[in-house]
Amino acid sequence: MRVPAAVAGSLGGLCWLAAYVADRADLGGGLVDGITWAGVALLTIAVLAAGASLVSKGATWLRFIVAVCFAALVGSLLAVVRDGGDPLIVDAVFGAGALVVSVVALSRGGRDRPAEAVATPPPSRRSRGSHAR
Repeated sequence: MRVPAAVAGSLGGLCWLAAYVADRADLGGGLVDGITWAGVALLTIAVLAAGASLVSKGATWLRFIVAVCFAALVGSLLAVVRDGGDPLIVDAVFGAGALVVSVVALSRGGRDRPAEAVATPPPSRRSRGSHAR
């Protein structure tokens, strides 16, 4: 799930950057709106997947709730920031941030950590002469 979410995030970020460039080049409002809505769809997928990844894989119902709430939180924060400035510039900055985060996630590898690595505590670092037990 991590790789498709990162790909969706990078494509959505590129869409929002392209919408900014198309608006500044005055290529038409319909094109800008279409690219912006495509970016919204792709970034929504990425944000939902990011929210779902915050919960362990055992509780599917909880993953769904956290994913929806995380998407609502990101959407509301974006709406507040957009009210304070030019919406296309805010979208372009957010798209650039999504692109950077997605590329970093893709470069780190597409695999999640194995369950053993998450569940196993680190070894104790006590020295042999320690009396702490």
